[in-house]
Amino acid sequence: MAFLLLSRLRRSIGILLLAGNKIIMSFVSLSGFKKLVTALISPTAIPGALMVCVGIAPGLLPEEFRKDLPKMTELWSKVFGIPMSETLFFPFVGSCKLFGVASMWGFFGATADIVSSFLYAVLCGFATYQHSALGESIAPPLVIASLCIIRLGLALAEKKLKKA
Repeated sequence: MAFLLLSRLRRSIGILLLAGNKIIMSFVSLSGFKKLVTALISPTAIPGALMVCVGIAPGLLPEEFRKDLPKMTELWSKVFGIPMSETLFFPFVGSCKLFGVASMWGFFGATADIVSSFLYAVLCGFATYQHSALGESIAPPLVIASLCIIRLGLALAEKKLKKA
């Protein structure tokens, strides 16, 4: 009986290791690594959705989220030299984040996939400036920008390999 249990346990562990190896190997390919990087970027769509809510129903958002919005709007109004409304500015930026992440997942085609990686890195460059100007840590937008640049390289390499 103990021998039967041990042999089944060994077989189950072997199956789990084989399945785990297949999952790991799926990320070893170029497109698999690109998917992994995209998955790391994707959570930035959550604040993007909250930014869209600023224009739709600002009262639904928690006060903790809304308290810094006037400072951000004031900063960008000064940078661009035009008055900006929170109810227009944040839904625009949030939409850029949402469409950028959707594009990276391929919802708008291969060209949009490549362009979105570049534009998202630019958006993160603006976010880095904003974080710095407001005295916040610049690490989060720099990490995401770096991932976007890596992803852009992967997307371009993938396109080149498909042509070959």
